[in-house]
Amino acid sequence: MNLKTLREEQYRLLTQRIAAIGRIRHGLHYTLNHLVFPIETTECLGDAQLEALSAFNERFGKLQDVIAATMKQTTLLSGADGETFPQVLSFMSKCGVIEDVEAWKSLRMLRNIGAHEYDIDPIRQADYFASLMQELPGMEAIADSLIKFCKDQLKPP
Repeated sequence: MNLKTLREEQYRLLTQRIAAIGRIRHGLHYTLNHLVFPIETTECLGDAQLEALSAFNERFGKLQDVIAATMKQTTLLSGADGETFPQVLSFMSKCGVIEDVEAWKSLRMLRNIGAHEYDIDPIRQADYFASLMQELPGMEAIADSLIKFCKDQLKPP
């Protein structure tokens, strides 16, 4: 595979990731339309609401994962050093895609809680979902900034 073909493939993948961000966001908002916030406790929720919370958690994590992968790919296509994720975050911050690197890291920690910790306390579960709701607009703003940067700054071969 020559360099031109490889670069074309990377731009095709970037386009697919940007489309995936849109689909995941659509799914997130679809799920949110089936939930009523604030939730004080998950103890009194029915199966449909618990299923919707599970979908919300999954889609929130997936959105962050796809945004992260897209930021890494964007960094590399921009010609910047993106070997490590801290380098990617630094570049994204310099480009104005991310306003606060520490806020992104906090989002990642929040996502990891939902993906790897299984708290059974219904009040703490409700607090966790409240945190996701609170952080979602910031993550969507990052997605918007990233997509705008890609469209404005990256030119396919």
